[in-house]
Amino acid sequence: MKKIFISLLVIIVCASGFYGEAAGSSYLASQSEKNELIFAKTDDNNTIRFSGNQTQITSTSNKSDPLIGSWQSIFVGDHGSGGGFPEKTYDYQLTKETYPGSGVWNLSGGEAHIYITADRPSNENIEKKGAYLEATATATTIDFNKGTISWSTVDINDVNNPFGTKSALSDFSQYATGIFTYTFATSETLQKWIMDTSSKGSQSVKFATQLSSPPTTAAPEPGTWALILLGLGLLSLGLRNKLRGDAFAHRNGHVGILPAL
Repeated sequence: MKKIFISLLVIIVCASGFYGEAAGSSYLASQSEKNELIFAKTDDNNTIRFSGNQTQITSTSNKSDPLIGSWQSIFVGDHGSGGGFPEKTYDYQLTKETYPGSGVWNLSGGEAHIYITADRPSNENIEKKGAYLEATATATTIDFNKGTISWSTVDINDVNNPFGTKSALSDFSQYATGIFTYTFATSETLQKWIMDTSSKGSQSVKFATQLSSPPTTAAPEPGTWALILLGLGLLSLGLRNKLRGDAFAHRNGHVGILPAL
């Protein structure tokens, strides 16, 4: 029985390694050059809006990716089409805290278009024409405690990859969806400014994003298969020996209660 237990343990370990082993995800990471995520108040300080539409690709899941140095832009609605920030042009608006004092706010603003292009963002119509990647997603909440903005699942609408397998873009051409991570440099000063209805002006901070492929389960390595087969073999051998032992005991009249494991 000890052999059977060991065999089962080996199989469990192998199986957990197989089902828990995730393939390395592809990603495109970017960050702002300066404090370009801007929060501002309007309507007698009762409305808080923010805008932060450009970052530069700093790393990807491919080493020496030619995409590094390219630009990512985020356009929400008519962002950049006229009117001043924050009265008319902005990305998202804080609507209501999830509960008083939580520091987490729901957002309004609608769907955002995400572009990755060779040149610094200027106009959404221009970004559409020369985009390496075009995707859509919607920001849902902002957390001033953690410095994060939560987004819906990203829909990857188009990938134009001129770099071939040298770029992580080749991976994203295989996916219809992705995950968008958005972080910013939160602080106690920013949180107090958000909550203080008498405070005016604006606050600006740096921010970073990462577009990642959806999680996938990797196929087991040959070594994993070998361990699984070894475990099954040991299990089979243990059961066969136990059956032989039981048959021998029965023939010699030694049938009794088996000891507990």
